[in-house]
Amino acid sequence: MNAAPLDRAELNRLLLDAVQEAGQITTRELTGKLPAKHAVVNVPCSSSCRRTNRWSATETVLEHHSSWHRIRTPHTSADIYRPLRALEAEGRITRERGAGERNVRWCALPEQLTIGELHPETSAGNAPQRDVSVQTRVATNGQL
Repeated sequence: MNAAPLDRAELNRLLLDAVQEAGQITTRELTGKLPAKHAVVNVPCSSSCRRTNRWSATETVLEHHSSWHRIRTPHTSADIYRPLRALEAEGRITRERGAGERNVRWCALPEQLTIGELHPETSAGNAPQRDVSVQTRVATNGQL
């Protein structure tokens, strides 16, 4: 039950997978697709606390200690906003907001393959052929 916390690379991979699977998804919807996070809360334990495994509808007590607790709680929008912006800066996702809409929708961008990825022999210089359609797709950000 005590899983290791997500590192940045794992969180980015989970976010990217969820956005790609959904096509378009809000930050709040993304938080529901992530596994819960574990946090340490510096709250002393009391005798009544030991009988309680849930502090609220979203927080579950995993470990009781004399001066602190380990809890499991869902990710919040604030937890994942910076990683989402980093994925956007890398060109892997984009955000959209319609006129009058309050929520941002995150959208997956099509994977952009280079000629070397499609034709490894070309990148090594073993073959002179080039696929112009791939060059066009990359140059136009995936849209033909």
